Amino acid sequence: MTEELDALQKEYWRNRATSINDFELKSIADPTQRIGEMEFILKHIPRGLRILEIGCGSGYMTSKLAEIASELTCIDIQEEMINASKLMVPKNLHTKVKWFCEGLHNFKNARKFDVIVCSRVFINFPSRHLQITGLDSVRSNLKDGGMLFFLEGEESAFIHLNISREKLGLTQIKKSPINLYLDKVFFNELGKRGFKLQEKFDNGLYDAITRVLVPALDSLEDLKSKQRQSYEWIQSIDWKDLSKYSRVTGGLYKLINTTNN
Repeated sequence: MTEELDALQKEYWRNRATSINDFELKSIADPTQRIGEMEFILKHIPRGLRILEIGCGSGYMTSKLAEIASELTCIDIQEEMINASKLMVPKNLHTKVKWFCEGLHNFKNARKFDVIVCSRVFINFPSRHLQITGLDSVRSNLKDGGMLFFLEGEESAFIHLNISREKLGLTQIKKSPINLYLDKVFFNELGKRGFKLQEKFDNGLYDAITRVLVPALDSLEDLKSKQRQSYEWIQSIDWKDLSKYSRVTGGLYKLINTTNN
């Protein structure tokens, strides 16, 4: 089953890389989500560090990271995505960027990195075993005290978004068949491997609005109905913890223990 999912994922990303002309849309159907992630990352990375980007995709983050890194290494399993990434990065920055068509589990650099950026990569591993062992590969490539920006999809967000959607008469959001979304047990594995969460990130409010409120209002025509629907949406949201609606969770981690490296 794992081999079948792996083949399905590779074909899926190959098709996106070759059939979608918009560079931002090649990697993600909602590129606006990337804006908050990128702002969060850039706020915490000083200039002049060695950075590894895992799963560079079509190069949206790559182009931003290349501006601040002293050296930037990018890996992705799709040659077509790497080619797109090279086009996304300004040519004058190519001298400090290296691209490798390589999977995370097989990648090992001679020198460890100051920073690793990993966004929506682990949900594309077709088994929990590959997800958990992928953390060991991340750790082996990061310096002691180094920063890991780990931003991944968590399964629980779909539950909370669908509860609100149900209250407003919307159909359930179906999870992508190519993704294996993470759970809290997985995130606990980060701590067991020496990664300490420094600052959280989430797109909870954005996802609650775009996945619940906007589609609900789109189905209505008159202002009175839209106002009522907006009120019902407000009542359906747990405002004390908006992070639970975020389809991307995680944040900035630091590697504090390298005993087993």
